[in-house]
Amino acid sequence: MPLYDYKCTSCNKQFEKMQSFSEDPIKDCPYCKGKNTVHKMISEPAVVFKGKGFYCTDNHKCSCGDNCQHK
Repeated sequence: MPLYDYKCTSCNKQFEKMQSFSEDPIKDCPYCKGKNTVHKMISEPAVVFKGKGFYCTDNHKCSCGDNCQHK
């Protein structure tokens, strides 16, 4: 389930909320109780490459030359 960042324009509080894609965005601030004061912030996705395959097959800079066994 995605984690979304929100910010209230009334109290300037920033907070996170885990929501499904089908849920409506939050509009009311849970801290100052402001109505229609919360806006979803744009944030970068958290991407993690795990395992040895990514480095060896896609991102490996080898100094072996043309006879490289890593390709």
